[in-house]
Amino acid sequence: MGEKGQIVVPAEARSMIGMKKGEKLLVFGMNREVLFLVRATNLEKLISNLSTHLKGAKEILKKTKK
Repeated sequence: MGEKGQIVVPAEARSMIGMKKGEKLLVFGMNREVLFLVRATNLEKLISNLSTHLKGAKEILKKTKK
């Protein structure tokens, strides 16, 4: 992180996901240890994917508690 508090996304990472200059990113933090960067245009897709995976994890937890 730079002195202005800005984070640089390396060129290789930007290229890998096809990020373009000026694209809006949303930043989510978790437990003061993890940051997620998500394209604003992909937020709905992220939520849908997370919901699916969380449902699967919930089912696994139910089975292990029996």
